[in-house]
Amino acid sequence: MAGSLGFGHRAAGREPKEPNTLGPFCNTLNVRGVERATAVRNPLIRAPQTTNLSAPVGSVMRPTLTVETVDSLARGASLFRENGASVLPVVDGEGRLQGVLTDSSLARALAESSEPTDAVGPYAEPAETLEPYATAAEALRRGEDGLTRVVVDDSGRVVGLVSAVDLWPRRRVPPRPSTIGGMATPFGVYITTGNVSAGAPWWALMTTGAAMLGMLMIGTIAAQQAALLGLPATTDVPITAIVFLALLRLSPLSGTHGAEHQVVHAIEREESLAASVVRRMPRVHPRCGTNIATGISIFLAILFWGLGENADKNALAIRALPALVLAAISARPIGGILQQFVMTKRPTDAQMNGAIAAADALLTKHATARRAIANPIQRIWNMGFLQVIAGSFLATIVVQGIRLATGFTWIPDLN
Repeated sequence: MAGSLGFGHRAAGREPKEPNTLGPFCNTLNVRGVERATAVRNPLIRAPQTTNLSAPVGSVMRPTLTVETVDSLARGASLFRENGASVLPVVDGEGRLQGVLTDSSLARALAESSEPTDAVGPYAEPAETLEPYATAAEALRRGEDGLTRVVVDDSGRVVGLVSAVDLWPRRRVPPRPSTIGGMATPFGVYITTGNVSAGAPWWALMTTGAAMLGMLMIGTIAAQQAALLGLPATTDVPITAIVFLALLRLSPLSGTHGAEHQVVHAIEREESLAASVVRRMPRVHPRCGTNIATGISIFLAILFWGLGENADKNALAIRALPALVLAAISARPIGGILQQFVMTKRPTDAQMNGAIAAADALLTKHATARRAIANPIQRIWNMGFLQVIAGSFLATIVVQGIRLATGFTWIPDLN
């Protein structure tokens, strides 16, 4: 059977004004009175699947356009480009295969000074064929030469094309969020689109704020001890920062942070969330908050370096613009270095599996969300910064209470 395609040309498996007997493989779309070929995915292969070499070729082949022997070379070249395959089947008026049009046959036509109006038929080359009921294993065995084969039924009519690439499994790519972000917590990865979130609960974000405050306190205590040993006051901030970053690197948070970045990369690249794939993703992400914190730190360091607490306003004004420019230029490269070697590390299997589970849950929620766009309040809440700040604030109150109740002067004054 054959059907109209384009300007009266044939498409696989469709009679004019009759049901599409190949159903999943092709259909036609009428645009301004002219039928145009449109490829339709086979519903049998929309779900993730493994390579099944016992499957029939008809379940893995791709749809194809065709050109009739009496059509012009110009028409053939146009359909060849539109078909997107290495061959274009050439058929007779009944849709039976007569050969294929290839790059080499079109090159031969040019070399022979053929006219664009000349017929395609004389330039058709012999075609390699397969039956739709042949197995994928047979297609693989016969496809070792790398050629694309025309799939024809027992009447010789074209029903599709198959090559090695069609034997690879196809997977469904879930809807990808337009924006995605996340945070590391002591209880796993928190991940969000701004509209929905998954992974660690909101209170886990508060523990992240408390944990980071604790690391900062230890760094401050180390700086105080260094001052008691006679080191100059200018070393306070560097010592505090170094100790804080060292503790962060040694803590489980850095592994969870790395897993969070890797699953975000995998989602953005529409990759599978298999652990083996996610582990290949980079741990550095351009939108990480580390870059923002690095830029702010550079700006403040340049702005106040050597001026002391009683900085002159004129001196600050002179430094402000250069500090801003240098911070903007260096925030991302320096932040990337910090991400790679300090803020993240290779996650453990448990951290990676938790991050993947959170990402899977997020994509499921995103695909079934009641609202496509979050309101501003919901988006701010889902970002997680408020919870982190709240956790740090509550931890500050507790520490200050302990300091006042015990009189321990070695506890830093966080006021």
